[in-house]
Amino acid sequence: MSAGDGSCDISKTKAENAAQHEPATSVHDPLREASFSSDTVNATLSNGFFSATVNGKKASVKRLNANFYEIRGNGFVISLSLDENGITDASWNKTKGREHGILRVSQK
Repeated sequence: MSAGDGSCDISKTKAENAAQHEPATSVHDPLREASFSSDTVNATLSNGFFSATVNGKKASVKRLNANFYEIRGNGFVISLSLDENGITDASWNKTKGREHGILRVSQK
């Protein structure tokens, strides 16, 4: 009776049928919430990469392509590289001058 159409199989017990329809315990999401830190800059990025802060002030998020985002705000540009597992690298540059550095990434 069950040919992959989502219906119950009458040859299985009630517990076996219920087990086959259990929801996933976690969903893989490379765009999950993250925070970035260094001695110079601290930034946060909300889940879904829609809003961000840089040193406590609201910043804008720009998607350059599927694997690269930028956060701009408070005199900084933060560059983010992603892969299928999440953020791989993050760095910062000042909008004026040549100061730059690498950020520690913490994804939740």
